[in-house]
Amino acid sequence: MFERDDLIGAIARHKEAEKIFASLDTEKIADRAENLVRLAICLRQMGCRDDSLRTLKQALKYRVKSDWALLNKVRSNTGAAYLLSDWKKVRHHWERQLRSARVHGLLPRQAHALASLSFINLFDGRRIEGRHQAEQALGIARAQGLDNTRLRCDLNLSVSCLMEGNIMASLHYLNEAESIAIEHQIGRRLWRVYANLATTHELCGDMERARARDLQTITALNAKSWEGDSVLKRGRHLLPLINIAFRSNISPTLYAPIFLRVRPETAIAVQKVAAKLAVGDQSQLDETLLKYLVVLEGRSRFLLTE
Repeated sequence: MFERDDLIGAIARHKEAEKIFASLDTEKIADRAENLVRLAICLRQMGCRDDSLRTLKQALKYRVKSDWALLNKVRSNTGAAYLLSDWKKVRHHWERQLRSARVHGLLPRQAHALASLSFINLFDGRRIEGRHQAEQALGIARAQGLDNTRLRCDLNLSVSCLMEGNIMASLHYLNEAESIAIEHQIGRRLWRVYANLATTHELCGDMERARARDLQTITALNAKSWEGDSVLKRGRHLLPLINIAFRSNISPTLYAPIFLRVRPETAIAVQKVAAKLAVGDQSQLDETLLKYLVVLEGRSRFLLTE
């Protein structure tokens, strides 16, 4: 359910499982700890950071002493809890996660940590380091059959290629990412693939294909259901729609029907943000979201990975 972006359903299932585990007369249950980590991830995705952090601490209570992989997951998700507020804390936890994974020989966790660090380095002025980490992680992921990590690496490498101006290489990674996401039903990352594909097609001068990918993005995000007063609270989910507003200024006739797919108040709010960004007014977005804004061939566009 989680990978298909059904967070409410996933939380309900994890809470149900926790009730069952709590009824058992056993102190240390590896499956209980793992279930609590998954619950914490869902809570974070729902915007409940403090609840997520509390749940991660609870997971440690049921960890078997030798389960270094679970401890590594707790460290990873503790870092992720600060993605919207403090990237220094994120980096601190993720670098410790990588060191621990290497010490304990946890190859899948090494790949996970490298992909995570790659993402923040790409958007934090350390592109070369970020690309190298993504390539390392991708090598491990392919060898270990880690499809979700492969998808994350493809997204990161597509961003790196766009930053370098290598449009064809970006398309290669995005097409591979789309295939993985569809085959393994990883819906929660698919909208990011569509969003980056739209920008890549725009840079190729193919606005028809860009529009088609933008329509897929809106559908994948279920943006037509967004309430007007919550639009600016959508975090990273808002960024592809701002890109759509940017593109609608370039091809107004082609893009006019797209905003009919969302509520009028959503369209108005997004277009206002895009108009302000176009004249250098960044006041409506917080600092972390602005990290995703990249100048590509003279155009400011948001790129998406994590």
